[in-house]
Amino acid sequence: MSYGADWASVDDNNTRVPPDLVRAKSVGLAFAGLRCAFGTIEDPTFKTDWQALHDAQIPSLAYLFPQYPRPGKKVPEPEDQADNAIHIVGELDPKLHYPIAIDVEFDSDVLKETGLQPLDMIAWLDRIRVRFLNHYGIEPFIYTSWRIWYECFHQALAPQWKDCPAWLTPPGYIVPAHYPAITNPIGSPDPKIPPWFEGQWLIEQHQGDAKGLIGFSHQVDMNRFNSVGQGSKNGTVRFWRKRLGLSDGDLFDKQMLDSVVQFQQDSGLANIDGVIGTATAAPIFRLCSDVKKPLQAA
Repeated sequence: MSYGADWASVDDNNTRVPPDLVRAKSVGLAFAGLRCAFGTIEDPTFKTDWQALHDAQIPSLAYLFPQYPRPGKKVPEPEDQADNAIHIVGELDPKLHYPIAIDVEFDSDVLKETGLQPLDMIAWLDRIRVRFLNHYGIEPFIYTSWRIWYECFHQALAPQWKDCPAWLTPPGYIVPAHYPAITNPIGSPDPKIPPWFEGQWLIEQHQGDAKGLIGFSHQVDMNRFNSVGQGSKNGTVRFWRKRLGLSDGDLFDKQMLDSVVQFQQDSGLANIDGVIGTATAAPIFRLCSDVKKPLQAA
């Protein structure tokens, strides 16, 4: 699996040195995630790093960390938070950018933290999802975990999120925070997938607050991309089959291989290997954005 990193300005500890992304890419960094905003507050380093990722031709995604409702505290409406993120990120490069992501994470019970019942919190978040979908024409990533679904949302279901690509964290990281960056988490089990995503996951954040990743002076979170190729059999294959217009199924068969190879050739990708990895994912997502259909939050 290919490795990537995600970060925000808070990871700099006020000692900002821009990452050397060309160097990071040369030693294996295959994709990246950047926080674009906290609520309606733009991350101060986002635009500089977003442009640097584009210049280095590193596939990447932007994520919004919403300002969640809090009892007795007024926060921006979810539509305003989404619109602000869209304004900051701008349009997506069809060959480099993955869908924008919504950071869905809580420390404890949703009702205790927000004053909203789990289904009401899902409906609140869905107003952001629909705003992103209506603008970009692509379902956003959802960054979350099994623990958050099970403990914080009390197993509430969100069928409207079934087509959102999943960016997951495990129940526990393989090493504590502030350890050296692990770029090849051999033996790490696949993340436990909340039922929201029907068995698929595209990215796992396998290490938090890692130190010493080549090209970075600040800490980052380490991620791995769930690449699939011929013979793979899982929910992630089903996710990609749907986006390629193939018949329903969870097997990466010869038909799918031929389709992916043809797609890579038609898209002018440098590596024609028949694998859906970090470089092939972005242009496949673009297949889903040709028709924009106005929706309402569920």
